[in-house]
Amino acid sequence: MAGVLVVAIAVAALTRGRFAGSFNALEVDLGQPDLLVRSARLSALSKDLVAAPLLRDILTEDFVHYYEDHPTRLSLLGTVKRLAYDHQLTWSDRLVATVLDAPGEIALWRDGKGRPEHFVLMLEHNLATQAVLQLAKVALPDSQLSVAGEVGPLIGRKSTVYAARINARTTWLFASRGERTVVLSHPGLLLKEDGSVSGPAADIVAKALGTDAGEVSPFARDFGLDEPRGLQQQIAAKTAFLSFGYQHFFPDVKALRLDLSSQGSWSLSAQASGAALDLWRGGATRLWSALPRASALCAALPLDLSRAEPLLQTLDGDAGVALAKDLQPVAGVCWGRAGGLFAPTLALQLRDGVEGRHDETLARLLQRVTADARRPAADDADDADDSTGAATAAPSAEQGVQASTLSRPAGGKVWKRTVVHEFGAVKHNGQRADVVSIARLGPTLIASTDARAVEQAVAVAAKTYPALSDKPVDGAVPVLYIDGGQLSGMLDAETWRVLKPSTVPTFSRVARELLPPRLKAVARLGTVQVGLPASAKGGSQAGWVPLLVHQEAGSKQAAGTP
Repeated sequence: MAGVLVVAIAVAALTRGRFAGSFNALEVDLGQPDLLVRSARLSALSKDLVAAPLLRDILTEDFVHYYEDHPTRLSLLGTVKRLAYDHQLTWSDRLVATVLDAPGEIALWRDGKGRPEHFVLMLEHNLATQAVLQLAKVALPDSQLSVAGEVGPLIGRKSTVYAARINARTTWLFASRGERTVVLSHPGLLLKEDGSVSGPAADIVAKALGTDAGEVSPFARDFGLDEPRGLQQQIAAKTAFLSFGYQHFFPDVKALRLDLSSQGSWSLSAQASGAALDLWRGGATRLWSALPRASALCAALPLDLSRAEPLLQTLDGDAGVALAKDLQPVAGVCWGRAGGLFAPTLALQLRDGVEGRHDETLARLLQRVTADARRPAADDADDADDSTGAATAAPSAEQGVQASTLSRPAGGKVWKRTVVHEFGAVKHNGQRADVVSIARLGPTLIASTDARAVEQAVAVAAKTYPALSDKPVDGAVPVLYIDGGQLSGMLDAETWRVLKPSTVPTFSRVARELLPPRLKAVARLGTVQVGLPASAKGGSQAGWVPLLVHQEAGSKQAAGTP
């Protein structure tokens, strides 16, 4: 979220044909953005983020300067000046800065790599509208300006959509109606592959242009947001974007939102259904008692286990389905130094009275999900490095599943299997490997691709290691936990494990100069716990619920402020 304005204003999209470059339709649903920013002053957004309590030590003034001095922004300024000079338009050098120093809204969508690359910017400012209207005076086609099409109702006044080539790699579309201007970061957001206007996309753009004062835009409506009265900044993000696609398994939690009020206070909210709130209350606290307090980052999520049944059925038939039906619909996931960034710990709870019933199923699941997928070298030809001709084999399971029984007070069983691959976290017989592990600790299931993370959970169950639940937040159901010191240490270890001076010398050197101060700032965050108010209620439809944020140690900020 912290970089959302940089992404929104400073994009580099490619275009084709009369827009120069490689252009194709993006297949983006304009009615369902991944991120949304609503601002009383767009120009102040980056500075407000730098001043936010949890970000002010992590982000620096370089963040603001990066936004203000980004090449795409400078190219836009150059384009504005040239159009004004060549066509005698009454645009001042401060046009862009003045337009952005006003209320606005930015909706963003992911590209094929998952980055929030594409955006639609809505501006409510007479100056922006007047600037667009003056384009009608420009003799078209200009070397950097052309007409891309029209949007609007079937009957009535339509709005002309202009295409402005900002630089060799970037072309923006923009249109205006009344006091509203809409800017699109890529022609493919509106146009089809043949360059004609896409009907569904044009309808959304027309609705954005035609939204009356006091009404919410189609983008805000998709997030279930009202008019942002008394707000300075608002950033909302879909959980499908934040969870890298895993929202499929927890569909009742839709989005998170960060607000800055006009009085300068920050708040955090979640968009969730009443069913999700009930599931959180019913199981999150029990999971917190099974997870180690030394974790860097933990989250509790309500699950739709019916979506896991087909996978478990494929792996183990009816036994897999029976396991899914005996699981509580809440999961906990933690990252920490044990396991690191790439091997989180997953925690689930079995229903009361079914302990041990699924032990054989768990052993078979571990066997099958770690089955030796090694292929003959000939099959790897397509994956080989063209410069060397070397083939890369898939991970190889070196041995069968090893089972062990735990003594009291932990109780239960642990299953492990060693999988050899080049990125493994441990050494095994002179090779890199991961020891994938599942543990049943009473009614609690713990799993990780790194057995060291599971061993910590076993220690928690044996009462020899502190649990997350040891320091609860009064009146709150746990949702999220962050330990700045542990998070900083984990990121530090994972960074230098990947950025080897021998493989990426320049990147490694720059990171060693710039990253340590930021990691130290993360460490100073102390512990941050986010909870759902125990009294929170929701309906059948997803609604916005405020979250409680408690911060202690490492910060002078008062509890209750994110």
